[in-house]
Amino acid sequence: MKSLEKILADIKENLVRNRQWINKNFKVAETGKFSLIPIDGKHFKLFPGPEFSSELYRGQTTFYEQCIPNIYRDKNQIKKFIAQLRTTEFKFLLKNHPALLDIKELSLDNRKLKLDFEGMAQHYGLLTELLDFTSDLDIALFFATNDYMEDKNIFKPVLDKRRIGIIYKYNH
Repeated sequence: MKSLEKILADIKENLVRNRQWINKNFKVAETGKFSLIPIDGKHFKLFPGPEFSSELYRGQTTFYEQCIPNIYRDKNQIKKFIAQLRTTEFKFLLKNHPALLDIKELSLDNRKLKLDFEGMAQHYGLLTELLDFTSDLDIALFFATNDYMEDKNIFKPVLDKRRIGIIYKYNH
């Protein structure tokens, strides 16, 4: 059985090879800049560089048989309904925000910018139907080794040696 250090070294080595392949085959933005990625004939999305990756990771402090988006974890239908209302209101406010109305008119290469309002809601801590993934292994490792303390809005390292962090790797 491989040690954790060997597994991480193998993953990081694979990341370097993937990054080299991506840089060779795609025009990827420098750090602090964005890549324009066409998603269909009418729209594009902006991706921060150099985060474009063929691999995504998810870190969890506990193994679950199924990964379930946070909105479905609580079976209380009233809480779920309130969470959906909050997310809907958030999306409505963003869609009508003056800055985003201006951006909506932006056209590059005859394509309009497509904004991911559900992703933005997830990013700001609202309950959504999405699962968090990252192209940065270190971020996934953080979430695999730290518990979120909702009452204090902080993360604390998992100190119980019997608990192991879980990393999921998704190749697309």
